[in-house]
Amino acid sequence: MTDGTSKLVAQRPTRPVPAQEIEPPVSTSERDGFMAETAAQLDQLQATVLVLQRAVADLADRRVVADLGDRLTKIEEVAGQDHRLHAFLQVQQRTRDDKLDEIVRMCRDLKARLDRIEARSAGDYHAYTTFEAVSRKLRELEHPRQAPRRWPFR
Repeated sequence: MTDGTSKLVAQRPTRPVPAQEIEPPVSTSERDGFMAETAAQLDQLQATVLVLQRAVADLADRRVVADLGDRLTKIEEVAGQDHRLHAFLQVQQRTRDDKLDEIVRMCRDLKARLDRIEARSAGDYHAYTTFEAVSRKLRELEHPRQAPRRWPFR
């Protein structure tokens, strides 16, 4: 190598191979038969490899489809839960609104009844700012004042 010879030449064995170790050359017909068999086996291997590649691709596609199906199922479950939660919240809101409407209706009804009972009040309810005042007024309205009866024959 340092003397100018190539690496391949330097690695060759330095002793010559004896003639007894060299195999006789293969005949052309044997060589052609071997090559034909090898070519046929290679073609069969290539066909098998193609079939296996298709099978693997189908399995991969099925796995992808199965994964997508699983993901889609999970998304549908989450969407269903969201839909049920939204429906529940709407029912709760409607219930609250209905209760509030009922209370407002009852208050209006009570106000109308009080206006009919006490016609002279003209709707001035500022005097009734506490529950005690309202309670007193309702007691007065429940028990009207009765004038003492005078018996003329006494």
